[in-house]
Amino acid sequence: MVKKQNRLAKEETYFKNLLWIFENEVKVIDQKGNGYNNGAGFEDENHPYLSDLDIFGKSSLFELINRCSTQNGINLLADKLAAPITKDAINLRQEAVKELAAIIDDTFKFRAILRGNDINNIEQLKAKLKHKLAKQLKFTHQPILKFYIKLLPFIMPLLIIAGVIIGGKMWSVLTLVILVHAGLTFFLTKKINEVYYGFGGTSALLADYADAIKWTEEREWKSAIIKSLFSSNDKVSRQIEKLAKIIQAFDARLNLLVGGILNFTLLWDLKCCIRLDEWHQSSISNVENGLDRIGYFEDLISVATLTYNQPNWSFPTIEDEFSFSAVELGHPLIPVKKNVHNNFNVDTKPTVDIITGSNMAGKSTFLRTVGINMVLAYAGAPVCAQKMKLSIYKILTYMRIKDSLNELTYTHPNKNSSVSYHHQ
Repeated sequence: MVKKQNRLAKEETYFKNLLWIFENEVKVIDQKGNGYNNGAGFEDENHPYLSDLDIFGKSSLFELINRCSTQNGINLLADKLAAPITKDAINLRQEAVKELAAIIDDTFKFRAILRGNDINNIEQLKAKLKHKLAKQLKFTHQPILKFYIKLLPFIMPLLIIAGVIIGGKMWSVLTLVILVHAGLTFFLTKKINEVYYGFGGTSALLADYADAIKWTEEREWKSAIIKSLFSSNDKVSRQIEKLAKIIQAFDARLNLLVGGILNFTLLWDLKCCIRLDEWHQSSISNVENGLDRIGYFEDLISVATLTYNQPNWSFPTIEDEFSFSAVELGHPLIPVKKNVHNNFNVDTKPTVDIITGSNMAGKSTFLRTVGINMVLAYAGAPVCAQKMKLSIYKILTYMRIKDSLNELTYTHPNKNSSVSYHHQ
């Protein structure tokens, strides 16, 4: 009954999360905001272009794209928007993004599983698994103790049966064994508690991560980047499910009556600690990689969702030689009805293009349009253009007065604005 109730509660949470995700996509498409992290923590006034191009923060490019529920995913996406990568890396990301965009409805399942958990949970879990657990479990490295605990499921029933049949001294032996177990459990309580309180109550969280990783394992991926995320054929989801079951068994100690009986007869807490140690030695490396994989998928799914939501955008071509040309280039953060699209080409090297026009005519917005689409291109994302090709540049902006594109105001007319692109 309890298992059924837990299963139904989990399903209810999942479908609520799924509904939230669909509703959030409608809000994003209608330009009413995004319920995911807007990346405000990455704002940096000293960065060559982040502030001027509205990359992070409220109503930013990151807010438009982000669909990550873990800190690792958020960091990976932020890194891609903060600095260009190589041509080969961009092309590989485009390939992966296109593959995920083709199954975008299915990616909602992955996102629904992760939705609602604290963004730092995975990093905290990894830190515990990698740095703390091994030290905390050293007290279980006693071969005799391990052997004895493995025999207990056979020893205790035999003692009880012997007590029933023979009586007398056998009950005394059984009582002595129980007292020894109680004493040993009490003696090791501090060490056991250190292990338990690091993971106690996390079985549901671990089950969520196992489900998310299982989603990544169930499909035969074709793109090189995604395939590279699987370091072995081992099913990491199964290893995390095994950990979740160990923690769930450990939670029996929360019921004083049940926990007491299990510890006095089977040294239950010690048994769980030994199982944790065995799991740690065999699975920790694969599980760390699996947990990291969640973030990589979130990063790519975020860009894939943007791709799906913007069918009129196009993937740029990355050139080796000095190049920049765009057809019908628009600003990705300006509403469609107010967005002005332009063609722009850079034909010679070196070159300086001067944008002229009357005050409040949109000169700085045009500069930002070019810059922010370059950021999208270098992140392996589609750009707000009918067609675009460019080589790898170092972007540097200089716009002293920060204006809000959502309010369609522009740089102060008495201040100079510039965007420079240095070919790398």
